[in-house]
This record gives sequence, structure tokens and C-alpha cells, in this order.
Amino acid sequence: MKGLFNGGCHCGKVNFKIDGQVLNVVNCHCSICRRVNGGAYSSYLVVPDQAFEVTGGSEFLTRYAMSDKAEKNFCNICGAPVFNRNKLYSGVTVVPLGCLNEAAKFFPKVDVFCEDMLPWVMPWRESKRYEKGM
Repeated sequence: MKGLFNGGCHCGKVNFKIDGQVLNVVNCHCSICRRVNGGAYSSYLVVPDQAFEVTGGSEFLTRYAMSDKAEKNFCNICGAPVFNRNKLYSGVTVVPLGCLNEAAKFFPKVDVFCEDMLPWVMPWRESKRYEKGM
């Protein structure tokens, strides 16, 4: 899907826009995403770096190294995740679906790290599944 999409953190201090092509919509079941986001899995949009822009409140962003490859950028006021980047997937920004104003327009197409999926989670029936990352 291509378009202009807006979003931000819970308290409204950090805002962003996605202007361009959404490459994928992914549910991640890895243990890192579960722990840093507090859910059974996390849903993300994958967009080209150049399509993502923080439009306000960059001074409220804090970067956390989740691993030697992945970083999470979150609002240091409300704690909401705003975007992630991973050295394994250079050139793309990963945006939590729940931070988008237009979240209901998107459906997951892929489930990754299914080997870590909690046994009671039912993946979206039409999604492609990968035991590890893509």
C-alpha cells in the first residue's frame, strides 16, 4: 500500500509520517519484541528509511539497543515505541502498527519468529509464516 500515513506516541510529544510505499505488515513473535513491548507479539509496518520521518518531538526520543543489531526508539515521556531499526535489514524502518492513526487500514501479511510463538496465539490465517526472520 502506498500513501501518506501519520502517527505518534501515546502522549503526543513525538509525531511521524510515512510518505511512500509500505513494504510489508509483519507480526513478530520473537522473545525480544515480547519483552520490550509487553505483548504476546508485536505488529509492525516495514517501510523504506526515506519514507519515514519524525515530524515533531525528536528531542523526546530515546534509543535503546535491544541487541547488537537492533535498536528501538521510544518516547521518553510516555514510553511508547515509535520506530525500530535493525542492521540485518538495512534501508528499512520498522514502525509499530498501533502507533499509526490509520492502523485499521493494514492487515498482517507475515508472521516471523514463529518458533517463539506462544502456544495459545492463533496467527492470521492468511499470513505467510517463518520459523525465524525473513
